[in-house]
Amino acid sequence: MSRRAAALVLLVAAAAPSLSVAAEDLSYRIAREWIVLQIERDGTILLSYNLTVAVDSGAIRRFVRVGMPVGSFEVLEARELETGLDVGYDEIREGDYYAVELHPSGPIEAGQSRTFTFTALVEDFVNPDETNPGNVGVQFTPSWFDDAPVEDLRLLVVLPEGVDPSEVRNNPDYDNLMNLDGRVALYWERRNLYPGERFEVGVSFPSQYVGHYVEAPGSRGILYRIGQILGVLVMLAPFALVAAYVLYTRTKKYLGEYEPPWIGIEALGPQKQLNPPEAAYLMLLESGGREFSRVITVALVEGLKLGVLELESLRPLRLRVRDDGGPLKYYLRRLVRCVQDDGSLDGDCLARLIKAVHRATYRKLSGFSRKETVDFYRKKIAEGWRELQSAPPEKKREVLDEWIEWLMIDENFFERLREAMRAPEPAQVVLPSDWWMYRIWRWTWPGWDGHVVVTRPAPGAPRVEPVMEPRTVTRIERRAEGPVVSLEKAADEVARGVESVFDSVADSAEGLADRVARLIAPERTRPRSRTRSAVSSCVCACVSCACACACVSCACACAGGGAG
Repeated sequence: MSRRAAALVLLVAAAAPSLSVAAEDLSYRIAREWIVLQIERDGTILLSYNLTVAVDSGAIRRFVRVGMPVGSFEVLEARELETGLDVGYDEIREGDYYAVELHPSGPIEAGQSRTFTFTALVEDFVNPDETNPGNVGVQFTPSWFDDAPVEDLRLLVVLPEGVDPSEVRNNPDYDNLMNLDGRVALYWERRNLYPGERFEVGVSFPSQYVGHYVEAPGSRGILYRIGQILGVLVMLAPFALVAAYVLYTRTKKYLGEYEPPWIGIEALGPQKQLNPPEAAYLMLLESGGREFSRVITVALVEGLKLGVLELESLRPLRLRVRDDGGPLKYYLRRLVRCVQDDGSLDGDCLARLIKAVHRATYRKLSGFSRKETVDFYRKKIAEGWRELQSAPPEKKREVLDEWIEWLMIDENFFERLREAMRAPEPAQVVLPSDWWMYRIWRWTWPGWDGHVVVTRPAPGAPRVEPVMEPRTVTRIERRAEGPVVSLEKAADEVARGVESVFDSVADSAEGLADRVARLIAPERTRPRSRTRSAVSSCVCACVSCACACACVSCACACAGGGAG
């Protein structure tokens, strides 16, 4: 062996211990893992995590990974609570391992903590309960961490509308049984789980309360169904007799003396974290309207601003998907999927997009006051109009860029925009050719691609109007200069351009309201009582009750997490 090779071997051997120490230097714990698992009537599940990671030594620089129960999931939103930023994430599907990998906005150093919140739409996770024929349910294990303890684990499972507490089977015993906005919810709380420790929960209920669940092998035959029904009838016959007798005896008593129990969780005020399409959807529902194309248009304008989408034509509406190279919000990802090969928008896909916005909006509203939320966004929109109207002419375009998605929610957007852009005195502005509005003006303002020549008149001479010299433009150019127009014309062109997009989307989405109605069940009238919704960002409840427990034999699915 040469001296150089021997020296290299000695250097590697000497460095190995330090490399090992560096690799094992990270020590962290899960200070909080709060989860809401909400089962919807269509069989889908909204799974929300609120996860606080505290670092004791080393640093988490790349990711925090949270295990997911099945591979058929889609992240709707992921945020950092402290910064309020949307965070990047990857949906991991490696064999039978599934997870969401969240990427912190910055390193989490020793002595620091970071809270991540995300919501995922999970499908094909409701399974038959073989122990309780006729029931379906979920068997769920919150994400565990092999190299970190979980100090505070809280799980809230919200069942579909209509399920009665007497119909629920669960294992283990719940810590609290709750009535949240007319829906049965089961709550568990555990403390100080050691690294790798798992907490498994099973909940089942009659299959009639969900429209879809994963069929068990061999369960589709008619004889199997008849056997299930007969078995249930035989099992329920004694209970039916007892229930009939109890009902008969109780009808003799004065019913007004009985008041059903309730459990309330105080609402948190307005939900201030809605995205513009979600706020547009909420305001649309509040007004009783069915113009879902407005929600689509708000998302489309955001896509045009970000350069995710390009307009190929307006009548008919044709779009082109561009490679943005970055993570997108869930509604933009879905909108991109709705663009077909010919550039048109698929109507059924748009309806599913509205359904995703519906779910995300109601998930975010859970625990918050709907009335106060509506009032908050009305004030927010009014603030945007005031800021736009009071801005000096040279700043109005920047203010409009900041607010346009919110202002578009206003049903009187087109009229109010012209009013807000008007200046006390006639003013001219330069509209830079790299402005995103040119992606619309290419089709609505034929003269936008002209070159403007401004001649300065001599003192005392009459004012000379700007002269437009045409030039050939093959596509949207990225130039710093642009046409010089009056502020009134700029306002008119912006309003006319956005209005054209809105009309084109409405034409392309003909029948969208009917498609949405078939996908989304009408909202049930909320009872006027002291019941409040569950809190999405924190699972808080008094631990007080006990329950009769039954074994749930749904297929188990779970996955662990980690950090690095």
